[in-house]
Amino acid sequence: MDNIITVNSSTARNDFYNLMTAVYLNNKTVIVKKSGTPIMTWTKIDDKPKKSFMDFAGMLTDEEGDRLLKLVESGRRDGSHKKKYLADWT
Repeated sequence: MDNIITVNSSTARNDFYNLMTAVYLNNKTVIVKKSGTPIMTWTKIDDKPKKSFMDFAGMLTDEEGDRLLKLVESGRRDGSHKKKYLADWT
């Protein structure tokens, strides 16, 4: 709970840059209240880059990859896009 700062809306407005610095540099979380009711939270945005699709390459074994490919190909061949319900792939 040491990382949480609770302020009212007028204090948040007056000390905006100080609170922004606390969030960014000190990894604090700021809860802004108006009339005693919490209305917003300020937190630091995660700087980690998002994973791309290629980061997951090689997750499947060859057998699993072949099975998935066969399921996709059979789904494309059976005309399921024209059916009311999708094909049963189990």
